[in-house]
Amino acid sequence: MTTSALSVEEAFGSDEELAFDPLAISFSTPHEFLIESVDARLARRAVRGASQTLPHPSVWSHTILRATLEVLTGFRPITHVNRWVSPEVYASLARRASLALRVAPPSDRQRPVVRNVRVSSVAKGRVDVIATILDGERVRAVAFEMVVRRARWMVTAIQIG
Repeated sequence: MTTSALSVEEAFGSDEELAFDPLAISFSTPHEFLIESVDARLARRAVRGASQTLPHPSVWSHTILRATLEVLTGFRPITHVNRWVSPEVYASLARRASLALRVAPPSDRQRPVVRNVRVSSVAKGRVDVIATILDGERVRAVAFEMVVRRARWMVTAIQIG
């Protein structure tokens, strides 16, 4: 039994029909791909680290407040705020969200609306935030503290009235 080698054209058709170069593919190795992917990852990490600055506390407080309220009303899973809150705040939010979901599922609720946010700088790298929100027909007050940890804002205390 003899086997004959096929030409590129016989194996893949003419080059005009191809969207890729079969010779280039046949000579590429997983090792080359690995090197390219590692280089790309390192380049992305370098760019991300070089441009990393803290967002303005008033902008960030509005974002974290909205996310926290969505967790408490069941529109967002608790894991979405894990990176932005301390372990104590995370445990408190998880407990409160669990209770809120038992009382009323998200389909029966409206998303809370942030009405007003005030940010006060207490010390370098620490701000206090006071906000009013519209939760259904109730206006509620929220106060929390944000501290810079690991080059990002983190909520270390929260009080919801």
